[in-house]
Amino acid sequence: MADHLEVLGATLAQLPTDVAGGHRVGDDPEEVTRNVIARTDPAGCTEGFVEGCRGRNVKSSAAVEPDQLKDTADAR
Repeated sequence: MADHLEVLGATLAQLPTDVAGGHRVGDDPEEVTRNVIARTDPAGCTEGFVEGCRGRNVKSSAAVEPDQLKDTADAR
């Protein structure tokens, strides 16, 4: 998970200033002028990564195959 957050941080650092505003750790959500969405595979769909995205005012999405949803439901 730390690797995912490092990549997210490095990615956000490359955004133009007018897009990056509000997406750094601790930034005020009111500074956001453009939405940023982080998409990941199931390996990145962890509570820590989702919280890290929230802390940066970044929306997140995970691509999951239908059979993976079944496996998750069966594991409960």
